Amino acid sequence: MGCGASKNGDSSQPAQGAASQDAPGTPKASGTVIVESSLLNRASQVNMNAVVDSGRKLADCAITLAFLRELSNEMDKKWTASDVVTNIIIPATKEKKCRFADLMMDKNVGSAQWFISYRWETNFRDLVSAIDRAVRIEAGMDPDNTRVWIDIFAVNQHASTAQQPDLQEVGGVIDQASRTLLVLDTSGSALTRLWCLWEVGRALLGGSGEPARLRVGLPPLEASLIEDLYVNIDAARAKTSEEVDRTRLLRDIKAAAGGLAGHTRSIKQGLVAAVQQEVVLLSKVKEQQLHPYIDSLHKCAVLEQLAGQYGEAEKHYREALELYMGSQDGKPGDLVEATVLINNLAVLLRLTGRFQESEQLSRTAVDMLTKVHGAEHVATAAAVAQLAVLLRDVGRLAEAEPLFMKALVAKRAMLGPRHHDCAATLNDLAVLYINQGRHPEAQELLDLALDICERSLGHNHPRTVKVVERLALCFKAMGKLEKAEPLFKRVLDTRTSVLGAGHSQTAAVMAHLAQLYAAHSRLEEAQVLFEGALAVQQSTLGPEHMETATTLNSMGLLLQAKGAREEARGLFMRALNIRKKVLGESHFQVGALYNNLAMLAESMGDLGEAEATFNKAMTILVPHDPLHEGGDTEGGAPSSQGSGAQQSKLARSVMLNYAGLLQQLGRLEEAQGLVD
Repeated sequence: MGCGASKNGDSSQPAQGAASQDAPGTPKASGTVIVESSLLNRASQVNMNAVVDSGRKLADCAITLAFLRELSNEMDKKWTASDVVTNIIIPATKEKKCRFADLMMDKNVGSAQWFISYRWETNFRDLVSAIDRAVRIEAGMDPDNTRVWIDIFAVNQHASTAQQPDLQEVGGVIDQASRTLLVLDTSGSALTRLWCLWEVGRALLGGSGEPARLRVGLPPLEASLIEDLYVNIDAARAKTSEEVDRTRLLRDIKAAAGGLAGHTRSIKQGLVAAVQQEVVLLSKVKEQQLHPYIDSLHKCAVLEQLAGQYGEAEKHYREALELYMGSQDGKPGDLVEATVLINNLAVLLRLTGRFQESEQLSRTAVDMLTKVHGAEHVATAAAVAQLAVLLRDVGRLAEAEPLFMKALVAKRAMLGPRHHDCAATLNDLAVLYINQGRHPEAQELLDLALDICERSLGHNHPRTVKVVERLALCFKAMGKLEKAEPLFKRVLDTRTSVLGAGHSQTAAVMAHLAQLYAAHSRLEEAQVLFEGALAVQQSTLGPEHMETATTLNSMGLLLQAKGAREEARGLFMRALNIRKKVLGESHFQVGALYNNLAMLAESMGDLGEAEATFNKAMTILVPHDPLHEGGDTEGGAPSSQGSGAQQSKLARSVMLNYAGLLQQLGRLEEAQGLVD
């Protein structure tokens, strides 16, 4: 539906509900209503003198796609669905106070095959195009006679006693339809509306409960917007125009299996599965629809990356990039589009520890954008900043710092020194200074970035909150509990208020605050926060997500410090299995966990197990050059993101820990060899 349809209006205005509650206000008529147009006067399409069948079921008010297509072609191309209600639906049904579907000839109306979830502020032609595209790629679907259920045509749009019964039947329509299509516009804001989230959740959890029933009409969107939309899916914070709708819909969601958390998790999983299904369908016709297929691959990879499905994401990024590069002729616009794919793949490779290949791709993107735009362009500066982040994260700080400065100079010149994009680069450069131990310089940059963000974006904007979190981490690194704690609490309070206590980003700051408490021996407070963070991450991100693994590891260290060694071992093993599955057996973060397990075994007196586990850690970590392999900041395994002297600490700590064990075993010569 257009995200719900509740009663609010009079005989001359559309009922503000379903989708219309997403509209910022009452739609404006454009002068002459189209009811007198040739389209609506054709007896074959609409019968203005029809005898209204008040017994028609709501699920039987779906209209043919052919009718929709013809209607959209005759109207103003700028009209939204809300405009269609004002200019067509309300005038056509004013006399009889009926549904628009009640005026249609039988051949153009019937039982619902597709249920459409969308916002009324969606451009109507774009809406019809999205429906048409989705139907055409489905095997066995007739693009003309397929019947789609859209609330503006099916629900009585007049404030009357007839409307509420219609609304009560919407869930049954979703259950009956073989497909539910969620149509997003370029803002993606349907995912912020409670009616749309309820409808998608019903499609996934109601009826047959088959995820394959959901389809998503996703327009070209930047990866950052997709990430914002995906991360912030939350029915508890979603909007409705009518409080009565909000109360009823939230009651339904909470009563379903899994409650609010289960609903959010189901929708996120369903979105990924829906786009994956679109890739499968388009792959069968990719010769005829190459660019839609590439776009689908790209969007699918972005969502898979957000869901932690890194292997699938990489496969789809690479296929999209290969097809795209093979289909272009090197025009400037083509190169810019290619760099988006290249940069996104580079980020994924950085996340999974393939730093060398990530660097190669990042440099390729910088070179391509420099060729198209020049070195001082904002797009080029953004690519340079991404390359700097990569180099910083592998400890090549001497190379990263001048790149950050170059990106900052270009952004300031193009956008102005007080732009929030400049603040983002200041924020990233501050992390480099923190890693170098240059805390006063980092604090100065973060203070400036915070001032820019608070003034330009507001105190509660996600970018502002991120800077506050980095400033807290800076004070944490300096050992200043009294300054770090209130900042972490500010971030926690803001995220709890804005995102909710059950949000993954709220859990992340809970974990940071827990680490701060643990470092200052406030173990009971730390454990409460770790347990809360872990519960949220497991319910929202899943039990096998990398952030879940990080908290498991940190909590394992806490329990080890409290003497609960068996419990600690169980958490370490869970974290180890997640990292091995996601990152591979030889990743440095796997080696860091082997180090933690070896230290735990040694503390429990199982020296044989400790030696065997240290050897596993050594096999992974010691042959690697930490300058290029990165590091792990958890579990006493020092980060390789620091200065040159710090870059090898991860491998050195394992060797020193192993040497201590060998000394206990009386193998002094071997121990000395490791120390030397």
